[in-house]
Amino acid sequence: MTLQKNRTNVAERVVFFKKVNFGKNKDLIEKKIEESLKAVTLWNEVRDRLDSNALSLSGGQQQRLCLARALILDPEILLLDEPTSSLDSRSSAQIEELLLNLKKRCTLLVVSHYQDQVRRIADEVVELAGGRLIPPQH
Repeated sequence: MTLQKNRTNVAERVVFFKKVNFGKNKDLIEKKIEESLKAVTLWNEVRDRLDSNALSLSGGQQQRLCLARALILDPEILLLDEPTSSLDSRSSAQIEELLLNLKKRCTLLVVSHYQDQVRRIADEVVELAGGRLIPPQH
Protein backbone atom coordinates (compact mmCIF):
# COMPACT_ATOMS: atom_id res chain seq x y z
CA MET A 1 0.00 0.00 0.00
CA THR A 2 1.33 3.41 -0.90
CA LEU A 3 0.13 6.44 1.04
CA GLN A 4 0.18 9.37 -1.34
CA LYS A 5 -0.23 13.01 -0.42
CA ASN A 6 -2.95 15.28 -1.84
CA ARG A 7 -5.22 12.40 -2.83
CA THR A 8 -8.61 11.47 -1.56
CA ASN A 9 -7.99 7.76 -1.60
CA VAL A 10 -9.46 5.23 0.80
CA ALA A 11 -6.33 4.86 2.94
CA GLU A 12 -5.80 8.60 3.33
CA ARG A 13 -9.44 9.12 4.32
CA VAL A 14 -9.12 6.62 7.14
CA VAL A 15 -5.78 7.67 8.60
CA PHE A 16 -6.04 11.44 8.13
CA PHE A 17 -6.67 12.40 11.78
CA LYS A 18 -4.35 9.84 13.33
CA LYS A 19 -1.31 10.50 11.14
CA VAL A 20 0.12 13.02 13.57
CA ASN A 21 0.04 10.45 16.39
CA PHE A 22 1.55 7.67 14.24
CA GLY A 23 4.25 9.89 12.81
CA LYS A 24 6.03 8.26 9.90
CA ASN A 25 5.65 4.70 11.20
CA LYS A 26 4.32 3.23 7.95
CA ASP A 27 3.79 -0.26 9.41
CA LEU A 28 1.73 1.12 12.29
CA ILE A 29 -0.28 3.32 9.93
CA GLU A 30 -1.05 0.36 7.66
CA LYS A 31 -1.98 -1.81 10.66
CA LYS A 32 -4.37 0.84 12.02
CA ILE A 33 -5.98 1.34 8.61
CA GLU A 34 -6.58 -2.39 8.29
CA GLU A 35 -7.96 -2.68 11.85
CA SER A 36 -10.31 0.24 11.32
CA LEU A 37 -11.59 -1.01 7.96
CA LYS A 38 -12.09 -4.50 9.37
CA ALA A 39 -14.08 -3.05 12.29
CA VAL A 40 -16.58 -1.59 9.82
CA THR A 41 -16.60 -4.69 7.59
CA LEU A 42 -15.06 -2.80 4.69
CA TRP A 43 -11.58 -4.33 4.53
CA ASN A 44 -12.42 -7.21 2.17
CA GLU A 45 -14.17 -4.82 -0.22
CA VAL A 46 -11.36 -2.27 -0.49
CA ARG A 47 -8.07 -3.93 0.50
CA ASP A 48 -7.00 -4.24 -3.14
CA ARG A 49 -7.87 -0.64 -3.96
CA LEU A 50 -6.75 1.44 -1.00
CA ASP A 51 -5.13 3.89 -3.40
CA SER A 52 -8.38 4.33 -5.34
CA ASN A 53 -10.43 7.48 -5.10
CA ALA A 54 -12.76 7.17 -2.10
CA LEU A 55 -15.53 8.82 -4.13
CA SER A 56 -15.67 5.69 -6.29
CA LEU A 57 -17.15 3.75 -3.35
CA SER A 58 -20.88 3.14 -3.05
CA GLY A 59 -22.95 5.19 -0.60
CA GLY A 60 -22.93 2.41 1.97
CA GLN A 61 -19.20 1.92 1.61
CA GLN A 62 -18.59 5.65 2.01
CA GLN A 63 -20.73 5.64 5.15
CA ARG A 64 -18.67 2.77 6.60
CA LEU A 65 -15.48 4.57 5.55
CA CYS A 66 -16.61 7.58 7.61
CA LEU A 67 -17.12 5.29 10.58
CA ALA A 68 -13.67 3.75 10.06
CA ARG A 69 -12.20 7.23 10.03
CA ALA A 70 -13.84 7.95 13.38
CA LEU A 71 -12.90 4.58 14.89
CA ILE A 72 -9.19 4.97 14.15
CA LEU A 73 -9.22 7.61 16.90
CA ASP A 74 -10.38 4.98 19.44
CA PRO A 75 -13.28 7.14 20.64
CA GLU A 76 -15.17 6.52 23.85
CA ILE A 77 -18.26 8.18 22.35
CA LEU A 78 -19.48 8.44 18.75
CA LEU A 79 -22.16 10.93 17.77
CA LEU A 80 -23.94 9.80 14.62
CA ASP A 81 -26.36 12.12 12.83
CA GLU A 82 -28.68 10.22 10.48
CA PRO A 83 -26.20 7.36 9.98
CA THR A 84 -28.26 5.65 7.29
CA SER A 85 -29.81 8.58 5.44
CA SER A 86 -29.62 8.30 1.67
CA LEU A 87 -28.73 4.59 1.82
CA ASP A 88 -30.63 1.71 0.26
CA SER A 89 -32.18 -0.90 2.57
CA ARG A 90 -29.25 -3.34 2.19
CA SER A 91 -26.66 -0.70 3.09
CA SER A 92 -28.84 0.56 5.93
CA ALA A 93 -29.04 -2.96 7.34
CA GLN A 94 -25.23 -3.27 7.17
CA ILE A 95 -24.78 0.01 9.05
CA GLU A 96 -27.39 -1.01 11.60
CA GLU A 97 -25.62 -4.32 12.23
CA LEU A 98 -22.33 -2.48 12.49
CA LEU A 99 -23.76 -0.06 15.06
CA LEU A 100 -25.05 -2.95 17.15
CA ASN A 101 -21.50 -4.33 17.23
CA LEU A 102 -19.88 -0.94 17.80
CA LYS A 103 -21.90 -0.23 20.91
CA LYS A 104 -19.89 -2.99 22.61
CA ARG A 105 -16.77 -0.91 21.94
CA CYS A 106 -17.97 2.65 22.63
CA THR A 107 -21.00 4.72 23.55
CA LEU A 108 -23.15 5.69 20.58
CA LEU A 109 -25.39 8.74 20.44
CA VAL A 110 -27.60 8.39 17.38
CA VAL A 111 -29.76 11.21 16.05
CA SER A 112 -32.30 10.05 13.52
CA HIS A 113 -35.81 10.50 12.18
CA TYR A 114 -36.01 6.71 11.71
CA GLN A 115 -37.58 5.85 15.07
CA ASP A 116 -37.92 2.13 14.36
CA GLN A 117 -34.23 1.90 13.56
CA VAL A 118 -33.23 3.85 16.66
CA ARG A 119 -35.30 1.50 18.81
CA ARG A 120 -33.59 -1.53 17.26
CA ILE A 121 -30.15 -0.10 17.99
CA ALA A 122 -30.59 1.85 21.21
CA ASP A 123 -30.47 0.80 24.82
CA GLU A 124 -32.27 4.05 25.69
CA VAL A 125 -34.33 6.37 23.49
CA VAL A 126 -34.94 10.07 24.07
CA GLU A 127 -37.43 11.83 21.84
CA LEU A 128 -37.61 15.55 21.18
CA ALA A 129 -40.48 17.46 19.60
CA GLY A 130 -40.89 21.18 19.32
CA GLY A 131 -37.68 21.69 21.25
CA ARG A 132 -39.00 19.73 24.22
CA LEU A 133 -38.23 16.35 25.67
CA ILE A 134 -41.10 13.89 25.31
CA PRO A 135 -41.41 11.55 28.31
CA PRO A 136 -40.77 7.87 27.44
CA GLN A 137 -43.87 5.72 27.04
CA HIS A 138 -43.52 2.25 28.47
